[in-house]
Amino acid sequence: MLKLAVVRERRSNLTGIRGPATPIWVWQFYVQWAVGADRAPARLELALASARRALALDESDSRCHRILSYIYAHLRQFDRAEFHFRA
Repeated sequence: MLKLAVVRERRSNLTGIRGPATPIWVWQFYVQWAVGADRAPARLELALASARRALALDESDSRCHRILSYIYAHLRQFDRAEFHFRA
């Protein structure tokens, strides 16, 4: 799964398109960062940007809100985390 993410990320860097911003895809970026596979701040920022884009596509998707709440909690933006957790 990690290998597939790297391939898609490289492809998107070449084309300038990040691909579909689905909750599953966003969750994958977040989990890779959270479990330590890649603790680079850029990985968390990528998850945040992807989650925001996914939420822009469907504001009623509770999975996107939940993932954003986890990301914002890690960034110590607790007010935003609480907002998305309750949404």
